[in-house]
This record gives sequence, C-alpha cells and structure tokens, in this order.
Amino acid sequence: MKERRFRRELRSLEAIHEFVTEFLAAHGLPDSHSFDVDLILEELFTNMVRHSREGSHDIAIALERDGRDVTIRLRDFDVQAYDVTDAPAFDIRQPLSQRRPGGMGLHLVRQIADTIRYQYADRISTITVTKRLDP
Repeated sequence: MKERRFRRELRSLEAIHEFVTEFLAAHGLPDSHSFDVDLILEELFTNMVRHSREGSHDIAIALERDGRDVTIRLRDFDVQAYDVTDAPAFDIRQPLSQRRPGGMGLHLVRQIADTIRYQYADRISTITVTKRLDP
C-alpha cells in the first residue's frame, strides 16, 4: 500500500490528485480511472477537514491495487469519531427548495464505491473504500 500524508487544508486537493495520477501510472492504469478515485478522495478528505475541526495532524491517504480492485484508505489522527457509513441517506427526489446543504457528495461516493468501511480506535478515524475498475 502506497501512503502519503497531506496537510489538513483544502489546498491539498491538488496534491492528492497528483498522488492519484502517479499511482495509476505506476500500475499501468489509464487516466480514465482517475475521475472516480479523485471524486471519492475529494469528498472524504473534504469531510475530514470540515467535520474534524479539532484535528491538527496531517491526513494519511493510502492506495493499493489488487487485480481490478483499488483500495483507498484515509486516516485522520487524534479526532472524534465521524462515521460516514452512518450518515443519513440523501434523497435525490426531494425538491431543491426543500434540501438542506450537504450530503450529496457522500451520496455520490456511495454510488461509485463498491464497499465503504469505517473504523475508529485510539482517536484514529479510518475510512476504507474499495472500487472495482473496469478494464
């Protein structure tokens, strides 16, 4: 598993995208797969930055390939639990005028990802996502 740490700020999204691009190239995967992986990481990283405001450590992101599956792991250190798998479902049928802000990004992650797991221990929040890549 290839892991890097990124500063807890939205400006890190560009460096995260570069990390994904390098990972895909190193594994001989086409750039066309970057959209899904980038979207998953952007949404989950952004949620960690926004919802774990007491966190002061960098956020660790790891990528691993196993055949057609890519595993994406984000770890946030010394924070309160924020279980993204327990977030309420987003109702896409609700009129725009009645929607609250937030939740659409996690909805998209749930649609794109094959599995999403959450663990919390010793004040470390870990989200692990698997995504099957089409050939």
